[in-house]
Amino acid sequence: MAIQSTAELPQQYQAMANGVLCKSCAMEFSIIHFVTLADETQVEAQIAELEEILSGEHVDDKFVSHLDSYELD
Repeated sequence: MAIQSTAELPQQYQAMANGVLCKSCAMEFSIIHFVTLADETQVEAQIAELEEILSGEHVDDKFVSHLDSYELD
């Protein structure tokens, strides 16, 4: 999961990557995992997935702001 860096970390989750930026607007996100399922091997792919999602949102003329959180694979 990815959440905006300004959001409070949900209980039983741990931050895996902080400071993931949208390259278009510089909004900052953190990649978080449920503590018992935390997997460092997935983080780099999730950062790339999140960056792609965030940049894709700016393509839509109706875009206003990013969501508070995103589910990631």
